[in-house]
Amino acid sequence: MKIPKRIKVGAIWYRVRFKEIEDGTCGTIDRNKNTITLSEDLATSQKETTFIHEIFHAIDGELKADKIDLLANMWHQVLKDNKLWK
Repeated sequence: MKIPKRIKVGAIWYRVRFKEIEDGTCGTIDRNKNTITLSEDLATSQKETTFIHEIFHAIDGELKADKIDLLANMWHQVLKDNKLWK
């Protein structure tokens, strides 16, 4: 799965960047700066799942992290198993 440099979620464009996140978090979203940051130290599949996780945060900031984890993991698997995102 190729993670884009920018992604549009609803009406908002988010810039996607990779960098070291010091608190051990895999990814973050900043709605004020329209950025999604992914830890550069993650394995490929974890980067992909974290990217999807942050998209779910962009869609609905009120969802609980454990529910988003489940959705992100399952959506990642659907995309991979069905060759929908390469």
